[in-house]
Amino acid sequence: MNYEELLEKAYEQMPEKVESRERFAVPEPIIEISGKKTILRNFAQIASVLRRDQKHFSSYLFKELATMGSVEG
Repeated sequence: MNYEELLEKAYEQMPEKVESRERFAVPEPIIEISGKKTILRNFAQIASVLRRDQKHFSSYLFKELATMGSVEG
């Protein structure tokens, strides 16, 4: 088989192209500041929209913010 034949075979095995005109939007964070604590009220909703486990998302968020934190509720 030459290159063109292999390429054609590969294209035949690929799923149809899915085009979505829908824009991906992360919900606006609902933040509450209580003394020295900052509370992200819609944390679970944001993690869900991003399709990430809450534990994984919290670990990423704490590392990016260079801080310690906890997830409750």
